[in-house]
Amino acid sequence: MTLFGPNTMKLKEYLKTAALFYPNWDKDYAKRLMDAFHLDQKKRISKLSKGMLSAATIIIALASKSPITILDEPVAGLDVVARELFYKLVIEEYAATGRTFIISTHIIEEAASLFEEVIMIDKGSIVLEENTEHLMARAYRVSGEAEAVDKATAGYKTYHAETIGRNKVVTVLASESGVDFGSEVQVENTSLQNLFYAMSVEAELEV
Repeated sequence: MTLFGPNTMKLKEYLKTAALFYPNWDKDYAKRLMDAFHLDQKKRISKLSKGMLSAATIIIALASKSPITILDEPVAGLDVVARELFYKLVIEEYAATGRTFIISTHIIEEAASLFEEVIMIDKGSIVLEENTEHLMARAYRVSGEAEAVDKATAGYKTYHAETIGRNKVVTVLASESGVDFGSEVQVENTSLQNLFYAMSVEAELEV
């Protein structure tokens, strides 16, 4: 006797089953999300592509209206249009309800706009916890001749120094925004993904 096999339940039945577990389930919202992701409610779960299955999981998570909603790699398999739709929906839902969304993802740059706060953990200890906007306002990428870079960034904590010939590039996390590193180097604000990478190269951080 086979106890396990393909899930032959239709998507509409799958959503009805999910509704039994969530007291705040929003049936109308689920229907709108189905239309937004262009899913056929008559499609069987076993016949869904990886992207469609991710979309179905997102629909259940959002329509559950749970105060705290955890999503693990929610955009896996989704194309760029569907991923952007997901980010837009999360922001809209957060703005409308104040729900807490905990999202794990390897695509940091795409999801950066969702993060109100960044927490970085090293070996179980929190090494950084800060409002995302404030954090990124004091994170810089400084480049130029190695000697000039070293002089400009003296006294600052630098990460992931890269040297090519006489030139050098470092990531700097200053104590405040608007730091003047002088005219002998090039300075630009770095992205959250690049900051995380630069810090993790040295500290092997976890998110």
